[in-house]
Amino acid sequence: MEIKYGSRDIKTKNEGTGDKKSNISGAFRAYSYARNSINQLGSIARINNTSKSAEDELFSKAMKAVRRALFSKRKKWIYALAALLALFLLILFSTLAYIASTPYGVFLSEGQSSGEGRYTMREAVRIINYEYNAEIDTLLEKYSVDETIKSGSCAPWREVLAVFSVLRSKDNQSTVLLNRDGLDRLREVFRLINFYEVAEYEEGEIKAELILGHISAFDAGRAYSFSDSEMLLLEEMLGDDMKSAWSAVLYGSGEDIAVIALNELGNAGGQTYWSWYGFESRVEWCACFVSWCADQAGLIDEKLVPKFDNCASGAAWFKSHDMFEHPPYTPNEGDIVFFDWEGDGISDHVGIVTSSENGIISTVEGNSADMVRQGSYNADDKCIFGYGVYA
Repeated sequence: MEIKYGSRDIKTKNEGTGDKKSNISGAFRAYSYARNSINQLGSIARINNTSKSAEDELFSKAMKAVRRALFSKRKKWIYALAALLALFLLILFSTLAYIASTPYGVFLSEGQSSGEGRYTMREAVRIINYEYNAEIDTLLEKYSVDETIKSGSCAPWREVLAVFSVLRSKDNQSTVLLNRDGLDRLREVFRLINFYEVAEYEEGEIKAELILGHISAFDAGRAYSFSDSEMLLLEEMLGDDMKSAWSAVLYGSGEDIAVIALNELGNAGGQTYWSWYGFESRVEWCACFVSWCADQAGLIDEKLVPKFDNCASGAAWFKSHDMFEHPPYTPNEGDIVFFDWEGDGISDHVGIVTSSENGIISTVEGNSADMVRQGSYNADDKCIFGYGVYA
């Protein structure tokens, strides 16, 4: 029997039944499709920026199963199943490759990076937040003033990433993992969207006002000359039905309240948090910030953390639910840490634990100098009132 497929001829022995012919013909079609898929997926390395040799090994194993189905004289049904599995894997990778080449590839960016110089979106966001916060701190240190007033906020990260994702697709680049050039491109988009200014004035005493601001994602799209279809795609990515997908990219799956808090570093004035709580004007907002983070993590809905705007009432809730630990206690990431600055047995500040190592407690706190900032304390610091523990 001679099978002709395109320009390739394969001669085999006709050893019996029509089932045999059907098996060989079907396997050959699977083999040919798989080969075509591989040829069309030369850019699949953009899915995750992993080594080409790792991809070649995966495809080699899949193709080996297909060849067995084509040429084996024994256990044909086993090899036919293997061929189908190989074909399924190739189609899956083809689909992932397509998704990765679109702006929606950003939603595949979860977990840890594969090596130095490669970053997931979550890692890139944390790096840029840290740099921006440090830059503002350095700037404010240059002013010799009696008081610094802070207001405004940065754009939500999902808006920055949505613009970046459409832009990367426009540049034929992946958003699943970023190399250093990709990280620099994200910095560029972040700087285009976000801005700040400092005004110094005197009203009895010398004051400096730090004002954070941002343009909309659509203004950024126009600045990058997005087409009508790209603007429509941007609008779709920022729709309400995509919020859970963005949450997975930025915060991870599960209740990672510490990561949520870290991604808010640098926001000033607290409007995002106290307005979410229901206040129409500024209040002392450290508890609102913790509550907002807990809500984003789903902890309030699960009744593991209360919605509270007062530190003392928040601590009381944890105590009443037997979920409060007094020092000495080694906290875990995500624990709610309450502070007592006055030493009067009443909590007057609250934050979220991000790590506890070698006797040092690291935190993220809202309303720290009217900003979301990181803190660091000795585990035996007398200002630590206790911890709300929900895990």
